[in-house]
Amino acid sequence: MNQQRIQRSRSEGNEKFFWRKQFLPPQVLPVFFNLILLSAFSLWAGNDGTVKVSQFSPQKEDATAAVQAALDSGAAKVIFDKLPFDYIVKPIMLRGNQEVIISDGVKVRAMPDQFHGPTDTMFIATDIKNLIIQGEGSAELTMNKADYQDPSRYSRSEWRNTIAVLGCENVTIRGLKVSQSGGDGIYVSGSEKINFSKNVTLENLVSTEHHRQGCSIISAEDLLVRNCKFINTKGTPPQAGIDFEPNNSKQVLVNCLVETCEFIGNAGSGGGCGLHYALAKPISITFKNCRFTDNRYAAFEIWPGGDRDKPITGTISLIGCHLDNMLVINNQRNHGAQIILRDVMIENKGDAAPIMLHTQFNDNISNIDFGNTTILQDLKKPVFKVGALGAAGISPLKGSIIVKANNGSSKKFDLEQLSKQYSGNVSMRDFVSETLDVRDMVPGSSSGIGENPLNLRGKVRFLQYGKAGEPIELVFTVVYLPKGQSIKIPVTITDAYNTFVEKFEIKNKEFIYRFVPKYNSVFSFSFSTANTVNIKSTAPGQGYDTSKRLGMMGCNGEFYFQVPKDIENVRIELWGDMGEAVAGELYDQSGRLVAKVPHNYGIQFLTAKRHPSTKPELWKLKIKNAKEDHGIRLGAPLNPIVFTDPANILVKKE
Repeated sequence: MNQQRIQRSRSEGNEKFFWRKQFLPPQVLPVFFNLILLSAFSLWAGNDGTVKVSQFSPQKEDATAAVQAALDSGAAKVIFDKLPFDYIVKPIMLRGNQEVIISDGVKVRAMPDQFHGPTDTMFIATDIKNLIIQGEGSAELTMNKADYQDPSRYSRSEWRNTIAVLGCENVTIRGLKVSQSGGDGIYVSGSEKINFSKNVTLENLVSTEHHRQGCSIISAEDLLVRNCKFINTKGTPPQAGIDFEPNNSKQVLVNCLVETCEFIGNAGSGGGCGLHYALAKPISITFKNCRFTDNRYAAFEIWPGGDRDKPITGTISLIGCHLDNMLVINNQRNHGAQIILRDVMIENKGDAAPIMLHTQFNDNISNIDFGNTTILQDLKKPVFKVGALGAAGISPLKGSIIVKANNGSSKKFDLEQLSKQYSGNVSMRDFVSETLDVRDMVPGSSSGIGENPLNLRGKVRFLQYGKAGEPIELVFTVVYLPKGQSIKIPVTITDAYNTFVEKFEIKNKEFIYRFVPKYNSVFSFSFSTANTVNIKSTAPGQGYDTSKRLGMMGCNGEFYFQVPKDIENVRIELWGDMGEAVAGELYDQSGRLVAKVPHNYGIQFLTAKRHPSTKPELWKLKIKNAKEDHGIRLGAPLNPIVFTDPANILVKKE
């Protein structure tokens, strides 16, 4: 009998196995049962196609599966109903053709010790249409910003967003508090398939305490942001309330309106337009009836430069807005986008001028219409702060600026006089650098000086002479590293003929690289970094390429360069980043001061005329009072190499 039971049991088991093998392989069973479950929930939904997340048994410690199942159910409406606990979730995928309701009192929280991926986002919508996210009452989506800022727990990132809308159409997000992300509260852009999001509405939102931005608009068409508050962004630049900033020239910002919004207490600017590419279509961005209050850097800033050879086109408008801090306009260009102000009031509470103008391009600042702007401040205070403009000037600007004091007195600012004061240095508009040539160059002395004042930032090309078979030791020190950021700086080595030699990577704060050349040459060590790096070498024959601007951070000291015997004009560009001033002095070989520029930001030129000599000369550039980002570039016909000490020079082989 026992034997019969055993035989029957085996037979039944084989039948079950046969059925599963022939019709449903084991690996698809979970998918099959999930489909059955979702179908059941679709039938379970109310007559209006509504489901509640609570129907999917959310767990107190992790509600991710229940939330995702509710969204995946196909219901027309998904309700986050009130529970005795918060909804704790990992990253969630949003779906199209759906209305998501976050009920009054509901808080959806990012799960602690998750979101370790640099782009992990709490709610992400990709390539979908027809989505509404509606918050009721005190509904809130919140993350764990302090955790993400702790380098002992998380790798550095600025993209752990709360909500991301990528390549979507017809999306509305309203009535929510969105807080404490590791990146942006709301991020709107295109996707790999679709270049921009279209018809997106953000309404009645409070976006607060984010790491990078309250809201980033990267690529959008027909965007409306209305009745929102963007508050207390602080963590990593730009730290703005809202920022329109495309990532590449294929993206668009068309018919974008920000209306009746408030921007309060952000560590950067309240609002900004960082337009560093010439976009596919003319831009159209309007801020209407908005208030900018207590933002640390500026109330509003505009960077509409585009590409060097192709300015941005279109319009940026501020209408009926109230600013209590600076309006910054940087890299506004002739033949570029128009900046239009109408009924704007700037209540200048600080000591600085309320409007800052600056450019790093050669063409004039132009296409600004101040409409009927009013500035509330003492009549004796300056209205404009203008950095060094290099070769550029300020073209006549349109509109009217009225300055009003507390005692009721007022005066009209003279815009015409401003353009006359900054007419531009036309003679320097042909400033270019020669292409670096290190062929047939050898050390000018038998030993090198390892210590140097150069803390480098941006694109760097360090030059080092190498003799076949003789080891060279380079010490790369990362001087400045933002909190929580790991070190990963690829370096490419090429020879004097720009032939690739090898690659390596700077991985530690102090990184030693040993190099044994196979043949005699000046070798280039090229890298790009947002960190600050110092390079030390005791080998003779070392310098730095300045054919492109050599970027530095707070480098005060003396730099040397060679002037060939037949050159009559010496021209050097000295640059200080926006608001980051630097001064410079130029000395000839005899030690005589031949040119100097004052402590200022922007582009300044040190120029000197000399009589041709019988042999090359060694001149000196002295940089003074530099605090932050600045740079130098040697103008043609100089060979664009600088040295940190006369002992380090490279010379043409006789």
